Amino acid sequence: MYNTKNNKLSILLSILAVIVVIGLCGGAYMAFFRHPAVNNTAQVDDIATNEQGEVLNDGEIHSMPSNMLFAARSFSVPLGEGDKPDTIEAIISAEISPAKAKDKTVDWTLEFVNSNSEWATDKTLSDYVTVTPKEDGALVATVTCHQAFGEQIRLTVTSRDNPEANASCLIDYKQQLTGMEISVSQEGTEPTVNNSTKRGTVFADFDNENPLIVDYTYLKSDVYTVAVNDDDIGAPVLTVSYKDAFTNALNAVKADSAKLPLITKTATGFSLDLLSKGFTDGLTPDETNSVISAINSNKSNAVIFNFTDTNGIVIATYTFTINTTAIQNQLRVQNVAVGTTELVFSEDMETYNITYMKAGSNNGKTLFEIGSEYGLSKQDGGFYPETYTSGESVIISNLKTNFYCSGPGGDYHSGSGYGSASYKFNGWYLDSAKTIPFNGVIPVGTVGDIVLYADITATSTHAY
Repeated sequence: MYNTKNNKLSILLSILAVIVVIGLCGGAYMAFFRHPAVNNTAQVDDIATNEQGEVLNDGEIHSMPSNMLFAARSFSVPLGEGDKPDTIEAIISAEISPAKAKDKTVDWTLEFVNSNSEWATDKTLSDYVTVTPKEDGALVATVTCHQAFGEQIRLTVTSRDNPEANASCLIDYKQQLTGMEISVSQEGTEPTVNNSTKRGTVFADFDNENPLIVDYTYLKSDVYTVAVNDDDIGAPVLTVSYKDAFTNALNAVKADSAKLPLITKTATGFSLDLLSKGFTDGLTPDETNSVISAINSNKSNAVIFNFTDTNGIVIATYTFTINTTAIQNQLRVQNVAVGTTELVFSEDMETYNITYMKAGSNNGKTLFEIGSEYGLSKQDGGFYPETYTSGESVIISNLKTNFYCSGPGGDYHSGSGYGSASYKFNGWYLDSAKTIPFNGVIPVGTVGDIVLYADITATSTHAY
């Protein structure tokens, strides 16, 4: 059932009405005309509004306005092949005066204001906007926008009894914010971003005092009759976060070590001190090295940029992997005891072996050799060198938090069990008894072969 609102537009059938209507359609109308209001924030829903910005697509009947604006929701998900955009419907009415007129039937028509414009040429108007009376000749009709259009449309309602009595409404389509693109730069490094995949690379460098500069550009729809300026949209809001595993690894070194960057707005974007000088302020050499190890082990897709409008509506989300090349050379000097031996520091460039074992195992197999139960434990992109050079620092990655052995037939299986088994990695140690934790860092100047022991526990076992 239709509900009718007040202030309906009248179509007068008297001579006076004809004069008034003709006046509105001529110079007097043009003096009155103005584009419907443009929101300065991104709306969530599809809307149709009149010249006062009042919503018309709420299922109620509204008096026919002098102007109507259709606007599809901003930041909508791109349509797939063959999909159609949502339609927007507004129910409007005209009112015959005098109320006792014998014939109150009317006709509703649509036309491009300039059918010869570059955009409108060869276009079929009904593909974009249609008008459907409630019934033949009815004063109530539904105006439907099927998709964006680039030429203004005129809706006219005309009395069948007196064709001179008519009134028109100009219909526009608002340009939409469809997303954004960003660029990143930093003096002393070369961060990257791919706006198609929304992924990129940023640098960790504790000696770099230069901020990361993030500039943005709004992307807008190509088909419209009412443009939207950047000032109408307003500047986006940037928040930066870390993936949970990265945050947990940093805070495990020392509470609140996962320092989020200070973000400062600029004329074209933002400036932020991401993983730069000051990130390790207040940390001991041992803690600094542990933070470097945590960054290296969790660098993949570790930093998240979230852009929203002032209402919190998400415009774009970018994920960045951390380049750790610089911090590999920023390890602090520390001594590490290994049972009854000590890692001795030297300035030579000798090469030494690194062996990986399971803590408490007596089968003699190294962690990653064929026939081991634990060969699938390496993190993707992890660093597990077989040698190191005393003149360089080395960061050993953690193993996967959880991994498995598929059983017989796989390269990594031992014993006679069948079916899959799963395991959990709990940390590195420098002794098989797990009394001396290893923080993942072999400092510059260390000499001697090293055996690293993985604390691994079974969370499910093979069947026997």
